[in-house]
Amino acid sequence: MEESLQRRFSERLKKINEFFRLLQKSLRYTPRSALPIVLGVILFDNVLIAATPLALRGAVNGLADHSA
Repeated sequence: MEESLQRRFSERLKKINEFFRLLQKSLRYTPRSALPIVLGVILFDNVLIAATPLALRGAVNGLADHSA
């Protein structure tokens, strides 16, 4: 189990590093005014990922309440 978590963490870290390398490469050719938009998209994506389990738990709990 611990190996699986470590493997998933290292895979996630590799993907994040690759993303930031691509972001850095693309910003060389992008005007600085686009930086807040890019950062906003990244932040929104992370918020969406964090909120999805909470929303699903609320939906499941809501379905369980109505069926009882």
